[in-house]
Amino acid sequence: LLPIGLVLAALVAVINVAAMAAERWNAQVPQVDDRPARRDGWLLVADTTVVIAVVELFAFDPGVAVWALLVLPVLEAGLLGQLRLALWTCGACVVALVARELLATGWHDLALPPTAVMLSSLGYRSGVLLLVALVVGVQASVSHEYVELLRAARRRLEHDAGHDHLTGVATRGLFLERARRRLLGVGPGAQIGVLFVDCDHFKRVNDQEGHAIGDMVLVEVARRLGEEVRSSDTVARIGGDEFAVLLADIAAADAHQLARRVRAVLAQPYRQPGLSEPVRMSCSVGLALSDGPGDTLSGLLRRADVDMYRHKQPAR
Repeated sequence: LLPIGLVLAALVAVINVAAMAAERWNAQVPQVDDRPARRDGWLLVADTTVVIAVVELFAFDPGVAVWALLVLPVLEAGLLGQLRLALWTCGACVVALVARELLATGWHDLALPPTAVMLSSLGYRSGVLLLVALVVGVQASVSHEYVELLRAARRRLEHDAGHDHLTGVATRGLFLERARRRLLGVGPGAQIGVLFVDCDHFKRVNDQEGHAIGDMVLVEVARRLGEEVRSSDTVARIGGDEFAVLLADIAAADAHQLARRVRAVLAQPYRQPGLSEPVRMSCSVGLALSDGPGDTLSGLLRRADVDMYRHKQPAR
């Protein structure tokens, strides 16, 4: 039964290697539901068969126990997700095994040919090592893919939790967290700024054009804000029609110039598909700059809010 089990395990290992290689070469990202449970079951059967075969082999020749250490590089390569590297490592392990056996048996004189018994032993042991390496490499690679799927899912959840589902910019919670962290890290002579942006008469846009057009206008506001600020700044949607921008380490003159530029850009007509006339809407923009290391986040936000409403009165 042992040779039959080894053959079956080898077939399962080769099939899984081919399937995983095809997934990687086709640049397909595997999904959790795309991998049949039956495949994992066959891997478990292959593992069990190989373990039984290795134990049986070691029982007949305890000296080969050292060979199992050659599988460790294959396991490491599989856990790193490098299936091709695992296969190359597997081949290197077989070569190392053959070289070790030849040196151990004293076959260093080329005039002395190897015996049939030694070649048979080498072939058998090399085959077992190759089989173990294949199964271990495939299992480790499968585990690596599952871990990567979990990491990708966690990154998606973290991104979705911190970003507005409509506009894609940061949420109020993420904005406050970054602002608090920036404020704590402000050193002497450095400043951070906060822009508050409120869409004037946005309710009228929703009432006259519909909520779908209103949503498109909000998306466009977020896009224009993102184009005007630096990559180190944070644009956030903090209310229904309210946005905020965290300005990291900015000079007062640059901050005031940015505020004027944002007002002008957001006042441009909003052209949307299906509308004969563009939506015209102004935005009130308030600016506040940190006073120094002793400034508080609540005070900074309050000053930005007051400045925004100061600009809103003429607009209304």
